[in-house]
Amino acid sequence: MSVEGLRQELALDVVDALEKAREALNATMIEVCAKAGLTVGQRSCLLLLAAFPSGVSLSDLARVQDTSRQYAHSVVRACVRRGWVATTSDAQRVSACLTEQGQAMVARLREDTAVVVARAVRGMTVDDLKHLLHLLNRFSGSCQPRAMSEPRMSAEGARPQAPSPAVASEEA
Repeated sequence: MSVEGLRQELALDVVDALEKAREALNATMIEVCAKAGLTVGQRSCLLLLAAFPSGVSLSDLARVQDTSRQYAHSVVRACVRRGWVATTSDAQRVSACLTEQGQAMVARLREDTAVVVARAVRGMTVDDLKHLLHLLNRFSGSCQPRAMSEPRMSAEGARPQAPSPAVASEEA
């Protein structure tokens, strides 16, 4: 088999392994969310808003999360009812940002996630984890999702980036 043929075959194995990792990460997120009493959508919203302290328009939030504006609005409304998010509006848009309670929930989610993920990687050495992190960062740097590579964010002209695997494992 040629080197290119082997590379393509291994690439398919990588896709399979990443899919299994995604499923495990989703299960981890569900566990963390259940413990904190919120949905995965609310978690995702809070973590995104944490990256933009000055706020994000709901349209941009929907675009970055690859959801409908209606779904983004319903998630934000639920977060507002829980006291985690505040909204402001002007003639052109509605923006959302974290409240102090929202910031506290984000801190709790990160702590709870760290505990669950630490349990999951308990069998790996520090060198294994560093190597995994290095490879995942290289992979994610070469493979950005469309929704994350070209959003028009209105939070002081900032553009969101796909979370690095370090952040994803921290936050997931």
